[in-house]
Amino acid sequence: MDESKKHIHIVDGLMDDQTIGLIRLRHFAFYLQKKFKVSVYSPAQIFPKNKIFDALKVNFSFFKITKRKLIQTKKEDHKLIHRVKSALNKLFLYFSFFNIYEKKWLSETKKVLFSKLSSAEDNVVLISLGPDSLVKLVQSLTRYRNNYGLHFEIWLDLRDMPHSSQVLDHLGLTEIDSITCVSDVHRDILEKQFKNTKVFTLRNGIVNFNDNLFQNSPSGETAAPKKEIMIRYFGSLYGKRKPDNFLNVIKKILKQNGVFIRVELYTDSNLSYINQNEFSNFLSIHDPVDYLKMQQLMKTADYLLLILPTSEDKGVVSGKLYDYLSSCTRILALVDIDGEANTILRSVGHVHLSSLEDKCEMFAVVQKAIEDIQVEKITNYDQKYLKSLMRDVQVQAFLEKRISLLSK
Repeated sequence: MDESKKHIHIVDGLMDDQTIGLIRLRHFAFYLQKKFKVSVYSPAQIFPKNKIFDALKVNFSFFKITKRKLIQTKKEDHKLIHRVKSALNKLFLYFSFFNIYEKKWLSETKKVLFSKLSSAEDNVVLISLGPDSLVKLVQSLTRYRNNYGLHFEIWLDLRDMPHSSQVLDHLGLTEIDSITCVSDVHRDILEKQFKNTKVFTLRNGIVNFNDNLFQNSPSGETAAPKKEIMIRYFGSLYGKRKPDNFLNVIKKILKQNGVFIRVELYTDSNLSYINQNEFSNFLSIHDPVDYLKMQQLMKTADYLLLILPTSEDKGVVSGKLYDYLSSCTRILALVDIDGEANTILRSVGHVHLSSLEDKCEMFAVVQKAIEDIQVEKITNYDQKYLKSLMRDVQVQAFLEKRISLLSK
């Protein structure tokens, strides 16, 4: 197979307010463009300023549509409330004329995409499932391929699997050539559902924005005991992802331990349920900062706080985990002990892990974390494993596996 002739068409169908999934696909385009010709079909024109987006050299086709909502969802909404609001919004769109925007986007995308797929190029269509329109597009693509005897491949990117699992239930497709997902747990689930499709784990991974990645890695040198310990958290806090138990544990430890601890939360979530006066001697809450500033703050913290509540879905791995790993700062992780995030952290060499729900276990783990940093106990991170988690390495590994299968 001549890789240089392969043309990858990325279709995301994501709106302006779904920036995480969209940025993930833009990064995918960045790494794919190093080997292939890449085109992107999208209704959203989002370009954060960073090295990756500045280096995108792909062909973009924008079909601007407007997303309408009857009820606005909020980050502080409970998971059940969020689902109810989303269901009501879908009903609203279905029974209103506003879905004409989605139909127009689908029609314009199919028109341009189908004209490209009929060419002599070795084509691949990479689709991120989520919006209903993309399910219709996948179904149209399989019919188009079969009816005209074309040989392009269809790849599904299901790294937002919690959002696309309901869509998959109605997909009923067996002619997908490749699926990528975010974790080994999700891979095992999808392999059972798509028995004739090759499924690959493609972790969201560590994005290398600088040439000094992992420079904070412990060197084994000792230092004087710290008089103040800084713990920082970055990201949303909603549903069961709350800092209540942790703050109460810190409050209890401060009464028993002479060391001073500061906790900084950088979030735009509504934390009105927290009595900040109760924790005012060690807690401060800040607005989110840009990525560059966040990197600086991560590197100067003693611990980075990661919160992932216990869930039925053991394959959930927060993208924040990879941001934290890139700093090589110690991580204090309150995660699902049976989840894949816990496995990744332990594989790297992080040892201060507890479930979010078990206060006794959390107290012991936080106490041990404080003791370790007081005596400067060094944890030597697994550099080889860390580098394997870098996003470009993950994409390259996926391509090598996929291409080797196609060559057989």
